[in-house]
Amino acid sequence: MLVDLLLPDVVFTQQIQSFADLLAVWTYFEQPNNLPRIGIEYEQITYPYQQQSCVVPYGVHIGLHRYLLKLADRLSLYPEYDNGHLVALVDANKTTVISLEPGGQIEFSSRPHTRLALLAQELNTYVAAMTDVAKSLGIDLSVLPFNDKRRACAVPVVPKARYQWMQQYWPQRAQDGLNMMINTASVQVNLDFKNQAHASQLIRVAYRLSPYLSALFGRSAKTSTGPVLQRYHVWQSVDPNRCGLPAFMAHTNAIYHDYTKWALQVPVFGIMRQQHFIPIGHLSFESFIDQGFAGHRACLQDWVMHLGTLYPEIRLKKTIELRGADTGSVEHVLWVAAVWHGLLNDLNTLHRIEDSFPCPSDMQALQKAVAQHGLKAHDQDGPIIDKCQWILKQAQKGLAALGEYAVSLERSLILN
Repeated sequence: MLVDLLLPDVVFTQQIQSFADLLAVWTYFEQPNNLPRIGIEYEQITYPYQQQSCVVPYGVHIGLHRYLLKLADRLSLYPEYDNGHLVALVDANKTTVISLEPGGQIEFSSRPHTRLALLAQELNTYVAAMTDVAKSLGIDLSVLPFNDKRRACAVPVVPKARYQWMQQYWPQRAQDGLNMMINTASVQVNLDFKNQAHASQLIRVAYRLSPYLSALFGRSAKTSTGPVLQRYHVWQSVDPNRCGLPAFMAHTNAIYHDYTKWALQVPVFGIMRQQHFIPIGHLSFESFIDQGFAGHRACLQDWVMHLGTLYPEIRLKKTIELRGADTGSVEHVLWVAAVWHGLLNDLNTLHRIEDSFPCPSDMQALQKAVAQHGLKAHDQDGPIIDKCQWILKQAQKGLAALGEYAVSLERSLILN
């Protein structure tokens, strides 16, 4: 996804002077007066028609570049370039984005909506156009969360400077870093936060729920051996410094402060200067503030970009991002959105869950169990299936309280 250029330019380029400057970013992103809103980011892996082991080239005349040009014409969108390469499309307000991920995945990012019906309308409109244009060029858009038919190291990365550097960075830090970049696709749900207390509670509750919802939202590989949820399994082997579920989220009462302290210790991918990406990789952001790099001093632009290169299952940026769900069909995406909307956007449901749903005693063990076994996984109390059913019931109550009466979460939980 593109870096969120939401701060006024005069503030955005301001050199960081203190810890308070970093905290101010979260205050700027607060939405204290809005009705609860929900947005999604929907990724799909691309490959040539019926050739899942092959790659769609970026090519200007064929492939992904041509695909974006045709989509721009179809949807009246505007091109975004990185070092002369077309990598994304935006609307006039830069609120709807279609972008290329490192392995050629197509990502659609919605506007924030107060009603699920409005989200569904926007999603259906864009996905229909994306699918039609893809078919006209002989491109398949997969609804599977993991492509195990091709070797990640053999896939050329989309020609975006940061992606090309990440291709070198991930293998040094993570066993499955390239696989994550190239062969996975997910659904992300984005929720507003009103203030630090509200954001803290949202993250505490989401932390408890996230692995159970990854099991619910998982798309089984249906293989006799290996992990049931392959995408989720791959993410367990990616850089623990910037991924996973950081333990401080379980009990945070000051998420702006705690998340900032955590993010400061993570190495900086790089910075943008005069529209050029400058890789760093070895300095934590805290060290970058203290020491600078190659004559450059840290500014808020660098901080916001750094926050977009952290990949925990629950991420704090301009919204709270819930990142643990496998991709799937449009119906699957809307189901994921509806569940999170019902669980967290109704305050009574949010309080009820925090009061009654226990925090996993060993989060990493639960994540690994969910990746390996899906809905057959066990936690400290036994099989997780009953808790998953309880979570769905709470989500349905939350949706009703929000006036989303037409939305049904009924779904058979089949134990593969």
